[in-house]
Amino acid sequence: MGEYVSLIEIGVQTAIFLTGGFVMVIRNDATLKSFQKEMASMQKELSTLSQVVTKQAVQDERITESSRRMTMLEQRVEDLRRGRGYVQDREASTVDREY
Repeated sequence: MGEYVSLIEIGVQTAIFLTGGFVMVIRNDATLKSFQKEMASMQKELSTLSQVVTKQAVQDERITESSRRMTMLEQRVEDLRRGRGYVQDREASTVDREY
């Protein structure tokens, strides 16, 4: 009879062990699904962030180009203010006020 008790104890322990393993598999599956959902949302956020960074880089390039154009325009106005850039008579040494 003692042998059957030991055999039943081993069977119960095995059943408990298998139940614990089954619970871990189910729990890991649920965790994996939640991680997959989080990963998908992070990928969407990274895509949006990439678009924002691209738009910001384009805007920065436009600002740089506008600044360069403004500097060139200021230089031209300064040249005109000083008399450079006007059409001059070939024999005259002064500006004849024609552009």
